[in-house]
Amino acid sequence: MTYQINADPRVKILSNFSKYSVTIRGISYKTSEHYYQAAKFFETDPEWAKAVAAAPNPARSRNMGNDRSHPIHPEWSSGKSVEVMLEVLLAKAKQNPDVLAALKATVSEPIAELADWDSYWGDGPDGNGRNMLGKLWVLVRDIL
Repeated sequence: MTYQINADPRVKILSNFSKYSVTIRGISYKTSEHYYQAAKFFETDPEWAKAVAAAPNPARSRNMGNDRSHPIHPEWSSGKSVEVMLEVLLAKAKQNPDVLAALKATVSEPIAELADWDSYWGDGPDGNGRNMLGKLWVLVRDIL
């Protein structure tokens, strides 16, 4: 059995859009998506990072994070994005007991991000994407 983040209500809270806040380095973010998107700009455009973090919802934060008129971290596509995602997933699970319980309930089964629009973080349109979000959740589960 594979737990599907965007389809299975038991693990839907693992979505970066779920309404679970995280606090990292003393700053609170509305969702893990807010932190992830803002992190792209922490070093290159701190004011834009603050605006991204303050977005009214995770979808708006993602849209702002994808705005390439603002420079992103130079190593974002060569590993920094995965490092940041792991950091925020660990924080989300450690700080939110409901999230940790849902994660632990997956026992040792695979976790997949159903995202036909995303072949990197999700399973992609053909189901054969890299599913990095699911893989990182499994890593977080193993760590915790």
